[in-house]
Amino acid sequence: MRLPTPVRIRVCSLVSAAALLACEDSTKGGGDPQDAAPYRNGRDQNTIELPDFGEAPPLGDAAAAPPGPDGLVFIDGSTVPVSDAGDPPPPPPDDDARVAPPPPEPDAGEDPTPPPPDPDAGVEPPPDDACARALAAANYDFESGPQGFSHDVSDGTVAPDWPLDPWEHGRATSGPGACFEGRQCWATDLDDNLTQCQRAELISPAVDLSACAGRNVTLVFDHWYDFWAGQDDFGDIYYDGGLVEMAPQGRDFAPLGGGADYPGEINISPSAGFGYDCLDPDAFHVDRLPGYVQQSGGWEEARLALGADAGRFTLRWAFATGANAQTFDPIESQLYEPPGWYIDHVRFEVR
Repeated sequence: MRLPTPVRIRVCSLVSAAALLACEDSTKGGGDPQDAAPYRNGRDQNTIELPDFGEAPPLGDAAAAPPGPDGLVFIDGSTVPVSDAGDPPPPPPDDDARVAPPPPEPDAGEDPTPPPPDPDAGVEPPPDDACARALAAANYDFESGPQGFSHDVSDGTVAPDWPLDPWEHGRATSGPGACFEGRQCWATDLDDNLTQCQRAELISPAVDLSACAGRNVTLVFDHWYDFWAGQDDFGDIYYDGGLVEMAPQGRDFAPLGGGADYPGEINISPSAGFGYDCLDPDAFHVDRLPGYVQQSGGWEEARLALGADAGRFTLRWAFATGANAQTFDPIESQLYEPPGWYIDHVRFEVR
């Protein structure tokens, strides 16, 4: 029996979804059809005839019919839409693209909710408030000079041969050794101790806080003090000391604050015995009033309420010392006296 004429088989491969089909010719057996080796199943060696697939179209025909833009073309002429061929691969990442960092997370230990305002805390008025401007004008740090403060002997006492008014402005070298802020402050003596039987006052310029009417005004200042305290031969205890007074416009000076605002009560000793008395001993107007006595123990902040109707007023820091040693020499008397009183940074707060 003669085998049918060998057929030509085209081996084709699909290059890509948009590429043409390329085919390669091959002839099974090759050469003369009579010499073609039959395909056998390896068992009964029966001859298997291959069906005739016909002639493949020339390459030019395949190239002439490229797949449409909407589908893929297979060898048998069938097509599949691109939408059925699976999702297209994602685009490659853009190396230049910048990814915004995620917002920072709040610290687990912090409460993002602000605490409620403290009703006892001082409330600063808005910067454009008239009261705020008045407070700024009445702020005295003494760095640029005395800033309108003055001093004088209190009680109208006259003693040409005895120093009664030791107030000074400048750099402190005695007492605390330095001012509280900066280099300038007021003190009863910047570089030495007090002299006994002194009585004097430091007076502020007129302060106008009428723009703060209706608000609670507080005087605030920093001070350091060391006043003599002692006991006489009869067992009486005396305290030198000072206090702050206020004179509203058109009125006289009166003590500012009360017993709760001061550490003790001033009690001046007018005499050291044996006929040695301070000049005009009955003129110590701070005597028996609440005041700053003994020692502060360091710089401290003083706060004295002026009330809700401060308006225009003047302040004064008044002090007095008694006789605690019998001497007619003021320089010698400084050996028995402590440094005195130092005042710095006078200002006001409102609520």
